[in-house]
Amino acid sequence: MRPLQACQTKLDKALLASARLPEAMRRARIAPMMPDAPLGSPPPTSPRGSPSRPEPEQPRLGIIHLLVWTACAAVYFSVTRAAGHEELLEGDAVVLVFRAAKGIVSGAALGGLLLFAARRYRGLAFPCQPGETLWLLLGVSAVVSLGHHSLLSPMPASESASMGWSWSGVVRFLADVLPCVLYSVAAVRTKVRRWRWYFATVVVAVVNSLFAGYAGRFVRLSPRWQLAFEESPFLLPLLVILPVVVGDLSGRPSYRWTHWVGIGIQLCAMAVWGASLLWWFLFMPESP
Repeated sequence: MRPLQACQTKLDKALLASARLPEAMRRARIAPMMPDAPLGSPPPTSPRGSPSRPEPEQPRLGIIHLLVWTACAAVYFSVTRAAGHEELLEGDAVVLVFRAAKGIVSGAALGGLLLFAARRYRGLAFPCQPGETLWLLLGVSAVVSLGHHSLLSPMPASESASMGWSWSGVVRFLADVLPCVLYSVAAVRTKVRRWRWYFATVVVAVVNSLFAGYAGRFVRLSPRWQLAFEESPFLLPLLVILPVVVGDLSGRPSYRWTHWVGIGIQLCAMAVWGASLLWWFLFMPESP
């Protein structure tokens, strides 16, 4: 009788434990595994960038990017030549150096537009860092500059004057206003405060330069001082971007190579602009 009673007692305990198992699972909030979910798959509600659902791997800087840069620079020089800018390949040696440097930097800026299209085609987020946004804006500015000079420069002066604001004025207005709009949007959407200040200073510099250019129509200045008056507002972004870069180098998070390429293009463009402006202001003769 005792062995039979002992077996009955063990059976009762097993039945009681099996009856309490669903309640224990409910308290522990153990969700049932989906039949079609593979073992080890991340939960569908995990945010992108979490350890269980990492971001897609970003392409590294390679030789293909250098080839695209070279191709974009060649396209820039070809378009300026086809638009009637043969004088870009003539003149003083120093002037040719400045123009070649500007074309190389503009080619790198145009590469940002191609990178934007390639990343979006592959389903990768771009731009998502301030330097990438800057790279994209520089590419748009290069396209606007090419379109502006290509549409107006080959046009005879008499034809341009006869068309008035219906063509040349509208093109110039769009070329001046579009950068302000784009940099204003960047200043609003950027989450990093120091980059907001930088994009805002670019907008202020462009607006001040436009006012200086229009004011020069009513105040007689020599071409040398008129150019200095129009270009001097762009010293403000130059002074602001330097501490911004220092903050990116010493702060967090760590940025991708595309962020630093955008900053490098901007710094190179500023260096070419400042050197050419200084040389022109000091050594170019006054026009009669």
